[in-house]
Amino acid sequence: LRLLVGMCISAPSATIYAYLGEFTKTERRTMMISFASVAVGLSSISVGTLGWIFLSFNWRLNLLDVVEFRPWRLLLILYSLPGAIGAAWMVFLPESPKFYLSQGRDDKALAVLQRMFLENHRKCTVEDFVVKRITPEVDAEEAKAKPKGFLAVMGSMWQQTVPLLRRPNLLYFVVCCALQFGMFFVSAGMGLWYPEIVNRITSANQSVPATICEVLQGVHSSDEDFVAYVEKECDDRMTQDVFVYVIVLGSIYTFLYLAM
Repeated sequence: LRLLVGMCISAPSATIYAYLGEFTKTERRTMMISFASVAVGLSSISVGTLGWIFLSFNWRLNLLDVVEFRPWRLLLILYSLPGAIGAAWMVFLPESPKFYLSQGRDDKALAVLQRMFLENHRKCTVEDFVVKRITPEVDAEEAKAKPKGFLAVMGSMWQQTVPLLRRPNLLYFVVCCALQFGMFFVSAGMGLWYPEIVNRITSANQSVPATICEVLQGVHSSDEDFVAYVEKECDDRMTQDVFVYVIVLGSIYTFLYLAM
């Protein structure tokens, strides 16, 4: 399930930077994308801060004697709000002019550019926009003649991917893949389990030195012990050290993104 989630979010997480860059001036494009990347670090800080606030409570609310509403359930709702707001906001944003041009819909692309001009120049009108026509990337008849369907989409993806596997793009492609893999492995892979690992380590109260694996195995020595523990009572408490480490980690992310 985690693999499927990663596959589903991999495309939007990369596309948003291309979309943002398309609506930014060339001289400011790098700066704006760097600022957008800071959101990753800021989100870690906000996650740790909200968790520290709400998980310190210990109230229980029975809803129709079916669901026990606990602080962590409220926290999940709060964590989902930024994504829901962003999804609703995307409805009002314009489509990519580059996409319209690739589909042979140059009139739609021109309309988006006119909208950008009017929003950046409030006192101007459409007549003040000097661009009156856009040269299409593909012929209109060629765009209509393109095959449709799943196989056509896969074929188009393959045609766009092949140049990346040839020189001189191959080296840069491999470097980018390695950097992306390392970044997402640390931030999204290990970062997913980092709070749980820290919580177990700080809750173990080990009086003698031990490795991470020894501490994690010492909490529940067997699957039977873990099942018996969960059936008895689910302990949703978190030590304060967890939130401190998450906030510090988010601060490091933010600093590195700004530095890069």
